[in-house]
Amino acid sequence: MKKKELKRIARVVRVLLKNGLGFLIDELNLKLHLPFTKRFLMDKKRVDDLAVRLRESMEELGGAFVKLGQLLSIRPDLVPIEFCDEFKKLLDQANPEKFSVIKKQIEKNLGKDINKVFKHIDPKPVGSASVAQVHKAKLINGRDVVIKVLRPGIKDKFDADIEVLRFIASKLENRLNNLPVKPKVIIDEFERYTNNELNLIFEARNIERFCKQRHSAKIVVPKVYWPATNKKILVMDYLPGKKLSEFRHPDKKLAEVILNELMKEVFDYGFFHGDLHPGNVIVMKEGKVGIIDFGIVGFINKNLKMLGLLLYNAVINKDPDAIFRVLLKYGSSSRDTNMSRLKHDVYKIVNEWYTGQGKEAKATHALYHLFVACTNNNFSVPENSVLFAKALVTAEGTCLYIDPKFNFVGYTKKKASKLLSKFKSPAALKKYFISETKKMFENAKDIPQKGLELIEKLDSGRFEFNLDDSHFRRIGFNISSSSNRLAYALIITALIIASAMLIEIGPFIDGYPVLSIIGLILAGILMVPLFLSIIREPKLPIH
Repeated sequence: MKKKELKRIARVVRVLLKNGLGFLIDELNLKLHLPFTKRFLMDKKRVDDLAVRLRESMEELGGAFVKLGQLLSIRPDLVPIEFCDEFKKLLDQANPEKFSVIKKQIEKNLGKDINKVFKHIDPKPVGSASVAQVHKAKLINGRDVVIKVLRPGIKDKFDADIEVLRFIASKLENRLNNLPVKPKVIIDEFERYTNNELNLIFEARNIERFCKQRHSAKIVVPKVYWPATNKKILVMDYLPGKKLSEFRHPDKKLAEVILNELMKEVFDYGFFHGDLHPGNVIVMKEGKVGIIDFGIVGFINKNLKMLGLLLYNAVINKDPDAIFRVLLKYGSSSRDTNMSRLKHDVYKIVNEWYTGQGKEAKATHALYHLFVACTNNNFSVPENSVLFAKALVTAEGTCLYIDPKFNFVGYTKKKASKLLSKFKSPAALKKYFISETKKMFENAKDIPQKGLELIEKLDSGRFEFNLDDSHFRRIGFNISSSSNRLAYALIITALIIASAMLIEIGPFIDGYPVLSIIGLILAGILMVPLFLSIIREPKLPIH
């Protein structure tokens, strides 16, 4: 390990000791990185508020440690929920770099004279975090923008911190064998997250994608100025106004504007802002709302849209059985899934929401904890489920910040009902039916081949059967025959369902739907050979 990394480890250990985590230093065998005298005076008593002390240590260490905590705050699949909740409080603030340093950084990464692009840059930053610093500026053409600049040398600092974290993770794995997720897996995930954080092109593309989505007239998304944007500099429109967090009594109408925007992002486009807290919302003139900071975004497919709607609908109706049925339909179990405990957790979460127990007895928190319960019980749900629920939790908090009496459940219940009816409209059902029918036919035509492949595997494996070649041919023939019948049955079923769906769709002759009648006639014709083949099938002798 390099000298620089050894110094950083020593700093980490001193901070842990300062925050009363001597027992952790002892268990991980990190005492050698402390001064000789402190090794023996160290308090090794365990603490009850471990999550709090870790959060305080991360804030003091800054840099990659703060970013790791922020990542873990939205990943209950990686750490226990109480740690997620505590890490949400992490503050990413850092002393600003001197403007002369930032100016050199901008000019270096632009590859040209700064005065050829910017008419003016405000020396006072409008934001200063561990990774980047933000300054207001004006382009040569007079356009007001903000410049987000990576701090000089931040990549090297993060790389060094990640090596330190990897070292600590290996210590954890060696000492603790019963961890649900290996610490090295967490650090690998963090490294991927960091690569996005340290590449401002990633955020710029997110912004551009949001700009292409249709928003209400009250929503404003900044546009990227691409000629001056690269991996280390992001230039985008300046949104005039104040952060929502700076208002003591904001306009109550803004709650509906923000909630409508999130619902539109999720259910119309499947691409949403994952962190709509008051600090990421700019209150502008004429009741308009600007949205900033596109580092945390989520993608949602059709399955997750329906899962979210049905689950949320079941939660606000306080129906644990419906919730469990929805989870079983859209999720998937494994041999490690504890189904009985998952069902128990569902009932417990709904009961807490129903009785209003605890400070987080809200529908969005219930939805969030349902996804967490799935993870804890090794039950897989569609990707981005937790982030979707977390986005709802954050949006609800923002709405209640604007208006403490805002009826979040009442408002979203109406929205959810409208969206569900949209998903269950005749056009949507027809599209879904065609899609599912195609899947069935695709699967059906593969049955003979897969059956024969299975037989070949059994024949070449460790299993022994007292069957000759004629037996195998007979089995293959039976499989092929059965699959053909299955295909016939699927086609007949499809025709009957399609006929039922087309009963109110023209053209009509004397009031009778032509397409529906044709479909039923074809189904009837196909049923005849299927019925005859079943009757004529020879019966197997019983020995």
